[in-house]
Amino acid sequence: MTHSLALALCLLITLSAHTAFAEAASWPEGLYSNNEQVWQAAEDKGASKPGWEFVFEPLADGVSLRMINQTKSATHELLIRHRDASHAIIESNQGECYADLTQNPGDSPFLLRLDFDPIPCGWPITEAPGRQTLQLNETSLLTGGVSEAKLDTQFFGRSSGIAARKARRFSGWFVVDESERDGKTAERDAVFVRGLGLHNEGDRNELILPSGKSLGIEVELAQLTYQNTGAAILKLALYRKGESRAFTYAWTSTDADRIGINLRWLQVGLTANH
Repeated sequence: MTHSLALALCLLITLSAHTAFAEAASWPEGLYSNNEQVWQAAEDKGASKPGWEFVFEPLADGVSLRMINQTKSATHELLIRHRDASHAIIESNQGECYADLTQNPGDSPFLLRLDFDPIPCGWPITEAPGRQTLQLNETSLLTGGVSEAKLDTQFFGRSSGIAARKARRFSGWFVVDESERDGKTAERDAVFVRGLGLHNEGDRNELILPSGKSLGIEVELAQLTYQNTGAAILKLALYRKGESRAFTYAWTSTDADRIGINLRWLQVGLTANH
């Protein structure tokens, strides 16, 4: 083999490997949450569902994954690295799981799919025995037993396994007028507060005045499914601190960029971040 032919062959192998790597390196980033599953389980009055958050941060050769078990307040740090276009390694402080990687699998709505034995790396979600799957795209995620994990196309919260959606972040404000709240309308004492921040997957914040005083009210933003019709909605709700039932709420379409509530003595407005 001549030197020029060997060099060309080396270059071809390098380019092929680079192309395969590039094809396998398209990971979404951001926060995914299964808040609707937790909410749906409570609505159905069945077995409770653990709350999970997944935070993806792309790396040069894969992605870092932080998995947060909100029910147990436990965090698991993992790395998913590519071996080639069809294989990956899931790394944790417990070991490594070797995974089959499939891109654009069949008629699946997901762009990436990993199938793997969860034991070597201590994969923290094993609701079903045997090999596990992790499937995701830019808007949703599904993980669980290979045979059991399945999306419910009408009621997302009733999906089998752990089904999570990518969170959209909103910024906003609130206005409170204590005189209106007490029914004393002669003198207005409104306070306008900026800096409210929420994501749309069950994020909840307490309303705090600039003085540091709490209003004793929490605001929550969540994408849910209206139970009577199966319609997906974006719901903005207000709770008295410590209570699980909202005392008022508003809803709109899930793709809305703005949502708000006006109770006269209290107003809340949110706008999607772009």
